Amino acid sequence: MRRPPLRESRLISEQLIRRANLGRTSTLTPESARICTLALQLALATPSRAKVLSVICGNKSCSQSVECMPCVMKANEIMNLYEEGGDARLC
Repeated sequence: MRRPPLRESRLISEQLIRRANLGRTSTLTPESARICTLALQLALATPSRAKVLSVICGNKSCSQSVECMPCVMKANEIMNLYEEGGDARLC
């Protein structure tokens, strides 16, 4: 999934929020709708805990088993960031 242009995403987001706060309707061009959809898909994309753990611990640099406790704790912290919503400021 290709990341949408950040500048355009911010501009669209700000305009949509401003119009919504005023109770106004917004119509998107096909390109704006594509940018918003990509941003939403990226914001909603969450890796599984197992995938995060395999990226952290599934390499030869970890001297312990595939699921060593320090790596499990790191994976849990990363998953908590996803659950808290992270820093989503796009559409």
